[in-house]
Order: sequence, then structure tokens, then C-alpha cells
Amino acid sequence: MIRVLLCLALTTAQDDFDLSGSTGSGKIAHKLFHSYDGVNWEVRGTIQLSIFGDKRRKPLISVKNTKFEKEKLNFKGNYYIGVYTEEESGFMIQSSTETCYLIGSDLQDIISVLVDSETGGITALNYKTEGKMCERTTTAQKMQTMAEVISTREALKPYFALPKPEIEQDNTSFLRKYWWAIAIGLFLFMSSAASPPPQQGAAAAPQRAS
Repeated sequence: MIRVLLCLALTTAQDDFDLSGSTGSGKIAHKLFHSYDGVNWEVRGTIQLSIFGDKRRKPLISVKNTKFEKEKLNFKGNYYIGVYTEEESGFMIQSSTETCYLIGSDLQDIISVLVDSETGGITALNYKTEGKMCERTTTAQKMQTMAEVISTREALKPYFALPKPEIEQDNTSFLRKYWWAIAIGLFLFMSSAASPPPQQGAAAAPQRAS
């Protein structure tokens, strides 16, 4: 029984902190702020990131909503979310959507973040709704949030990638494709050059003297 408990503890610790020797792995929590008017901000919940020692692996993300008041939504305005780049000492990255679309999606929203794999900080934020209908009311009471980590094309490239060799253009492809047209053209040209010139007409007869 003791061995089983030790194995479970070591497995959990390795998942959370990567005991294999890689650095920079672990879990990082970011406070998720929101605003109903873009002026007054309060904590809505947390964004939990799981960073791996292998930087080629995309971080895992989850969102926990702890405070949301549907009655404060203004369907004529926008609904805002934001996170700080470095806890609350950095600047806030914000994103928003029209409130009527949030209501029309029955409070189902999608949060996409771009993460610095070295520090675990959030460098970009995108916010959108699940539905495309603009409504004034909804029977939903709680937010249903989906979250994803997005990557740039540079981040998806493998480390130490060798440069691709340049492919030389095949200059003979044109001749191989149109050799028959070139041959016909040369044949016609040679035929016209070898044909004799047209014969001149007979000399005019001399006129009689009057």
C-alpha cells in the first residue's frame, strides 16, 4: 500500500514539475479580469497554464470562472476580458466582444491565448463567442468557457532545422515539352530558305521603229 502511494505521489509531482531534469516546467495561474463597461474591472476567475520543459510541446490551458453577474450585461455595449502580462505589475492585455453575441451564444465563450514558452506569460489574448446570433436575453446563468493556446508559425518550427536546399530549375523542361513545335518551325524555315527564287518573266520584245 505504501509503495502504491509513493508511486502516485511521484507521478503527480513529475506531471506538475517535470522531475526528468528539464527546467521551466510547472503550473502557472493568471488572474482573469472582466468588465461590463470597459472602465470598471474585477476578477472573473483564473487561467491555469501547464508549461512543459520541452518547449516544443504546447502548454495546456484551463479556465475557472468564479464571479459573473449576468444582470450587469448591457446588450447594447461590449463585454471585456483582460489579463496582466506579469501578474499585476505589467500592463493588461484586453479583448472584447459585443455583449448581444455573448447573450446569443447562451454565455458560451472562447478564450485564446498566446503564451511565452520560456516564462509562461501571456503575450496575446483573443476573445470570441460560440454563437453568431445577437440576442437580448438568455436563460443561461453561468459562463461556459472553452480555452485554447495558439501558436505562431515560428513557434511551430522544429529546433535546429536544417535549411532546405534550393531546387535548381530544369532549363530542358521547355525543350522536352515543345520539341515538336520547334522541329516543325525549323523544318518550315529550312524549306523556305532552300526553295529557288521565282523565275523572272521573258524580256519585252523590241519596239519597231515608225
